[in-house]
Amino acid sequence: MHFKRSFSYDDGGRSKYYRSKKSSNDCVVRSIAIAFNQDYKKTLIDLCNFTIDHGEPFNSKHIYEKYLFSKGWVKYKTLTKPNNKKYRINELPINDDCLISTRRHLTVLLNNTIRDIWDTRGQVAYNYYLKK
Repeated sequence: MHFKRSFSYDDGGRSKYYRSKKSSNDCVVRSIAIAFNQDYKKTLIDLCNFTIDHGEPFNSKHIYEKYLFSKGWVKYKTLTKPNNKKYRINELPINDDCLISTRRHLTVLLNNTIRDIWDTRGQVAYNYYLKK
């Protein structure tokens, strides 16, 4: 089964507050803001407060996962293909809206559209997170 996914440029609302740059290392803030349908600055403040409470940067996987779990999200390991290779985002056999982790990146799938500042559809998907 092959899923067609589209791509839509989305900075999560960052440009409302800050000058837009392609490499700002804020994929966690952007992706969570988009997935939660929440203001970028509110998301940034929430994550910063969470970081203060837990003593690690919010863009570390350990911390953003704790944050997602605290908000009712569940982590799933990406299935592997019959040949034991991992799926690329464009091939993932899921239809649900979710956050997807790739190598050193977090992105969002909403309504079968990847919403990010660059097209990650060809990236290998490691885990995904669903709101329960």
